[in-house]
Amino acid sequence: MKRIKNRLVRMSLCIIGIGIIVLGGVYGNTIRQKENQLTAEQIETMRAKYPLGSEPEVLESKDVLSLEAVIERGDTFVYGEIIGDKGTYTKNITSGDSELDAKLESKGMNTVSFYEYPLRVLSDSEGILKTGDEITIFAPKVYEGSYPELSKGMKVVVPILTVPVEKHPEWRKEYTLTGSYYVTEDGYAIAAFDEAQAPSTLTRSGYTSGLKVDALLRRLKK
Repeated sequence: MKRIKNRLVRMSLCIIGIGIIVLGGVYGNTIRQKENQLTAEQIETMRAKYPLGSEPEVLESKDVLSLEAVIERGDTFVYGEIIGDKGTYTKNITSGDSELDAKLESKGMNTVSFYEYPLRVLSDSEGILKTGDEITIFAPKVYEGSYPELSKGMKVVVPILTVPVEKHPEWRKEYTLTGSYYVTEDGYAIAAFDEAQAPSTLTRSGYTSGLKVDALLRRLKK
C-alpha cells in the first residue's frame, strides 16, 4: 500500500512538473507576444539586410561594454534617421605637456581621425533631445571597418556617450556598437551587436533585438 502511495506521489509530481514547463513556455510566448518581439529565428533571417558588426580589434575584451554598462555610462539612446553621407575629420590632441606635444607633432602622432554620420532626431530614451534636432554621430576611424555601414535614409537607434564639450562640439555625439540597432520599415529594432555573447537582463527573452522602437527605448531608459 505504501509503495502504491509513493508511486502515486511521484506520478503526481511528474505531472505537475510537466505542467509547469508547459505553462512556462506558454507564459514566455505570451510575454513575447505582448511585447510584440520578433523571435531569434525571425531576426536571423533578416541578417543579410541588417548584418552584425564586430568589436574593433584595437579594443581588449575588458574594454568592451555590456548593454547595461552603456545604459549606465551614456547620456541617452537616440532614435533617428541618417540624413546624409558619411564624412571624416581629424582632430589635434594635446597632453598639456608642451615638450611631449612637440614630440608627438614631430612624429605625426598629434592627430586622431574620426568618421561621422549626420542624423535627425525622432525621439530619445531620456527626453534630452528634441524631435527634429540635427546632430552627427561619430566614432574613431579605426572602428570604421568593424561598425556597420550606415547610409542616407536608414533609421537607427544609437547610444550617445558623454563627450566633454572642449574635446568635441556639442552637436557631435560619440556612439558605440553595443546599444546600436537598425530600425526596419515596420518599426522593429534589430541589434547591430551580438547579444548572444552577453544575454541582456532587460527582457525575459534574454535579448532586446526584435522589439518595437518605442518598447526598446522604454527598456533602455535609465
